[in-house]
Amino acid sequence: MSDRANRLIFSCGLLAIVGVGTVARLWQIHESLWLDELHTSWVVSATFDEIAPRARIGNQSPVYFYLVRLSTLVLGENELALRLPSLLAGVALILAAGLVTWRWCGVMWAGWLAAILVALDGNMIFFSQEARPYALLQIVALLQLAAFWGLQRQYRVVLRLAVVVGWIGLFYLHYTAILLVAGQLLWWATMQFWQRGKGTYRPKQVLCDVGLTVIACAISWQHLADIATRRSMWEMFIAKQPPWAALHWFHWDVYLLSAVVLGLVLNAVAYCCRIKRWHRHGNETRSEIGLQAWFGVAPLIVLWWSAPVLIAWSLTASDLARVFFPRYLMGVAVAPMICAGLCVVICRGPWTRFVAVLSMIVLVLYSNGLVGQFLHDGRLITDRRQDWRGAVAWLNETRVDSAPVLVRSGLIEADRLQTESNQSQREYCVFPVTGLYSIRQPAVIYPLRTSHSGRLSRQAIQLLEQHQAGWFVINARPAMHDNLRRDLRASFPETRLEFRRAKTFGNIAVWEVRIE
Repeated sequence: MSDRANRLIFSCGLLAIVGVGTVARLWQIHESLWLDELHTSWVVSATFDEIAPRARIGNQSPVYFYLVRLSTLVLGENELALRLPSLLAGVALILAAGLVTWRWCGVMWAGWLAAILVALDGNMIFFSQEARPYALLQIVALLQLAAFWGLQRQYRVVLRLAVVVGWIGLFYLHYTAILLVAGQLLWWATMQFWQRGKGTYRPKQVLCDVGLTVIACAISWQHLADIATRRSMWEMFIAKQPPWAALHWFHWDVYLLSAVVLGLVLNAVAYCCRIKRWHRHGNETRSEIGLQAWFGVAPLIVLWWSAPVLIAWSLTASDLARVFFPRYLMGVAVAPMICAGLCVVICRGPWTRFVAVLSMIVLVLYSNGLVGQFLHDGRLITDRRQDWRGAVAWLNETRVDSAPVLVRSGLIEADRLQTESNQSQREYCVFPVTGLYSIRQPAVIYPLRTSHSGRLSRQAIQLLEQHQAGWFVINARPAMHDNLRRDLRASFPETRLEFRRAKTFGNIAVWEVRIE
């Protein structure tokens, strides 16, 4: 079969996979925003001049929010408009994973498998539907890695420019993404030693490019220093874990281990049964079997993934910075899927590869629970457990008085209310009920701390006693509700706090209280 025919077949198969992945990403695109996405909505609801300060309050770079702001200017402020940049990036990642894997090893089935795994992965679907920068981070990281690999093969100015711009872009999409540079530099240093300094990407060029990246990133040093002074806040939700926990986060066991075992088993079966057609390679040459992928690209991908993971774990274990967290490392989440695709080259012949890919699809659909969840309630993923839209809508329908509304947003920054009770900080801590989903009736909206929320401040107690009533909007796991209620009652030792109406919306609870 000619190269042109192969490209046509591969393109048609890849477009079909992209179509399936697009449907999966559109399936729950209109669900309620959760807390982090409501921060995005709050940031982009301001003018362009206000976006950067608002982003920094949430410890974020403003670059991503400018893109979302453009989307809302065109489509209005709604769930689809806020999530559109992530949706487009998530769909593009399917296409990029398939193309990059195919280009790296020359095997169609390898590219298709990588694209299928990205299309059906629960994490990838979730981040493609989330109004946060992680889907954009993933596509930029993969394209930058492809440019870096291309630069090792042949020096081209455009590739070198893409590498540097990619490093800077990763940093400004999410500050922790700068860790991805470590794996690439480690692989480059190893190859320089192996090739005795004869690589196409020369040491002086690398030093120059790293220096440019450092200078470009240093512009944000003041914001980073400010974040560093508050790094203890991340202890609230990032616990210390062993480094191998990351293997489970990114499904290395399901993807890579399964692909290797399947390839070896199928080859053994074909050899033992003497199935000649399974060994027939057609027009494939030995160079297309994937030696280049195994001895070149595969080690790069493994280092690209493992270096930032180990650095993040070290920073967390030493309490320098709690960054060993799945979403902070999501830029390298595509690594096991591409490695699994490259493992298809183990299989000798098109039929063996077909069976391997089909088996992997069945295994992935079984392990990730998409089919079971869909049959259960019509959804594909259940990661969003905060129905702020439903909670605020019910509160607006039910509340007819002017009693104050006390909000436990769950933001880690809310604990700073003890020491920084300025107006901007208070407005930030109640944005879930004052932004896209707003409490309509006039009310005093009072923010609660995230830690020990039930132990009310003197001002909150006076506010409730003044009206003899109030409403609580609580973002907390249902298991915490009893403790919160007990602490709230303890805040009124001389009176009786009665809980009247209550309703939950996932992890969001709305309570009406009366003081008697």
